[in-house]
Amino acid sequence: MSKELQKLLKKAQSKDDDERYYAVVEIADLAEREAIQPLMAMVNDPSDDVKLVVASTLGFLGERHEDSAAVPALIQMFKNAGGNTDLKYRIIESLGMIGDPEVGRLLSESIEEESNPYILKELINAIGKVKFKPAASKIMGYLDHDEEIVRLAAAKALGNIGDVDVVDALFKAADDVSSEVAGNAIISIGKIGDKSAVERLFELLDKEPRLPARLEAAVRDAINMIK
Repeated sequence: MSKELQKLLKKAQSKDDDERYYAVVEIADLAEREAIQPLMAMVNDPSDDVKLVVASTLGFLGERHEDSAAVPALIQMFKNAGGNTDLKYRIIESLGMIGDPEVGRLLSESIEEESNPYILKELINAIGKVKFKPAASKIMGYLDHDEEIVRLAAAKALGNIGDVDVVDALFKAADDVSSEVAGNAIISIGKIGDKSAVERLFELLDKEPRLPARLEAAVRDAINMIK
C-alpha cells in the first residue's frame, strides 16, 4: 500500500462528507488493489453521494484487478439501498464490471424482491452479462412481464446465458407485441445455437402474414448464427 493511499484512507474517515467523497475519488485515481478492503468498510457510509462513489470505485478496482472480494459487500449495499434508485443502478453496474459468476447467484436471489421495472431490467442485464445459467429459468419468466423494458432485458439476457432449455420460451417471445422484444428473442435463439431450432426459424419465414422486414432479417441472422 502506497503512502499516498494511506493518507487518502485517513481522509476517507473524516466526519466531513465532502472530504470523504473526494478522498474516495482520489483513491480511484490511484487504482491500487489494496484499497478494496478499506472501501468495503465504507458501504454503509451515511452520505448517499459517498456511497455512490464507493460503489463505483469498488466496481472499477474489481474489474481492473480481477478481484471479486467486494461482491458480497456490494450485494449487501444493494439490499440496504431501499428506494435509492441511483445507488442501485450504480451497484448493479459495478457488479457487472466485476463479472464474477457469484454475482449472478447473488443477484438472482435479489431479483424476486424487486418491483421497480428499471432496476429489474438492470438486474437481468447483469445476470446475463455474467452468463449465470442457473438463473435462466427464473429470467425466462420475465418474458411475460407487463413492462416492455423488462421483457427486452430478459430476451437479451437469455441469449447471453445460452441455455437450450429456454428456446421454446424465446420462440413464444418472437410473437411479442413489441418488435424490439420479438427481434431480440429471435437473435437470442441464434446465439444459443441449438440446431434443432433451425427448422422452426425457417417456418417463421413462411408465416402468413409475412413478418415485418426487421423480424425477417433477425430470423435470417439467427439461422446464420446456428449454421
